[in-house]
Amino acid sequence: TASGGSYFLWNTSPQQTTPSIFINPPQTTIYTVYVSNMQNCSSHADKKVFVNEIPEISLQNTVSDYRLSCLPEDLAYYKFFTKDATLQEGKSNELYYGDLALNSDTVFVKITTDEGCTDTISMFIKFSEPPNAFTPDNNGKNDIFLKGHYITVYNRWGKEIYHGDEGWNGKYDGKLVTPGTYYYIQPIYDNSGKLIKTRKASVTLIVK
Repeated sequence: TASGGSYFLWNTSPQQTTPSIFINPPQTTIYTVYVSNMQNCSSHADKKVFVNEIPEISLQNTVSDYRLSCLPEDLAYYKFFTKDATLQEGKSNELYYGDLALNSDTVFVKITTDEGCTDTISMFIKFSEPPNAFTPDNNGKNDIFLKGHYITVYNRWGKEIYHGDEGWNGKYDGKLVTPGTYYYIQPIYDNSGKLIKTRKASVTLIVK
């Protein structure tokens, strides 16, 4: 909006001659208005309109750690959600979905920049059932059981031999246990962090 005269001319395309104009520039632009009065006295003024760019965002799904990461990692706000519920929101760019009670679904991430610009990206995440066997033989394949999930493992006599979320390596007191079937419990939480059930299942330790 310009003032101080009777006639106005803006350097827009096409040129506009009203005191106020509405603009939607695709990039930062300097606008100039030329103003004159009834006595043909004239002047001009410039105004730079800043346009903040929306960053290029991407999603990375680390299946082995059950983590969905939104990049870049230094934005102001991240909101992870499905069509039915909000999973997580805040400044963290990572969603750990290992202990969420979710079906395979599309996860959306809405980002907000420091300037208030927003954008949304999505990825389909497949939530599979836990494996029922593993082979801790240090060959780099299927060596760790349920890494990223908090579980408690028992032998067939009910003795606790492991608990934690770093993944069971098949050992107790630093030694590989006897091959066979072991039992574990795993707490399952809903999207708000409330415990909704405890999974009780078994896993077979195999040594090739």
